Amino acid sequence: MASKTKLPTKLTRQRNLLHNHPLLSKGGVHRKSNKSKRRIDKVKMKKEWLPQNIFSQYILENLFLLIQLRIRLILLKII
Repeated sequence: MASKTKLPTKLTRQRNLLHNHPLLSKGGVHRKSNKSKRRIDKVKMKKEWLPQNIFSQYILENLFLLIQLRIRLILLKII
């Protein structure tokens, strides 16, 4: 039969009971939450798209004015 290793009979110091406690393992490095990361990505995307969409807003406003002018011309021809 294989010889067993001897177990220590007495500890020289008291054991730390909180060493492997599950609630203490929750602590760690503080970092940004996933929600804040998504929000930062949305803000970045809006900043990237804003310069491209400035002209589209100008075009839409002018298109609206052109449609109003055409309607007025059509009404003038009818009257």
